[in-house]
Amino acid sequence: MVDNNGYEAFNSILVEARQKSIITLLEDIRVYMMERIVERRKFAEKWRNDYGPRVIKRFDEQKKEGVEWQVVWNGDNGCEVKKGKMQYTVNLRKRICSCRLWQISGIPCAHACCAIWHDKGEPDEWLHKYYHKETFLKSYQYSLQPINGPHEWKKSNLDPILPPKPRKTLGRPKTNRRKSLNEPKKNPRKVGRGGMVMTCRICGVEGHNKRTCPKRHHPEVCYLSFNLLLITALGF
Repeated sequence: MVDNNGYEAFNSILVEARQKSIITLLEDIRVYMMERIVERRKFAEKWRNDYGPRVIKRFDEQKKEGVEWQVVWNGDNGCEVKKGKMQYTVNLRKRICSCRLWQISGIPCAHACCAIWHDKGEPDEWLHKYYHKETFLKSYQYSLQPINGPHEWKKSNLDPILPPKPRKTLGRPKTNRRKSLNEPKKNPRKVGRGGMVMTCRICGVEGHNKRTCPKRHHPEVCYLSFNLLLITALGF
């Protein structure tokens, strides 16, 4: 499954801007990015630790669970970490664990934390450098320079870019994007109707319903439908 959380978060910001012309849309994006860079810098400067609060929360959960595991060391950088019938292998030199959580997230898992403590170390020193405050600030080290308004822009001899002619469509205008077929739903408990075979109640043929049935206005069908409604109403 492809994860586009960054794209989805950015796309949700531009719900109103997408309805504007191209130049106004780009101006809204520029102003938003300028404000966001300053906002993220101020956010990182308030960190009390060398990494952010979300990482602290996840890291503390792994440390708390790591206390419950036991280590069997092989005399080198490899060890077995056990808890009941569960067992994983950890290699501190390669920074890997057989549960693969450490390799995927860059945050030492509970088994790695237990092995690091057994080696007289601190798990904070094994956190990936991408989570450090210094790396976070480097992502926002470049600022967008302010510019003058449209009245100060250079005039060109080219024709101005005009928005497309408005076209009136049926129904309420759509603002949400079109989702792909393989995209997971927000509510996994709600079962969709995709893949269901539709059967007509009038003729019994699959592929359509009673509203689109070609025999809907047939005299015999109308007579039978009227009798069926009458029997249902009378309670027979």
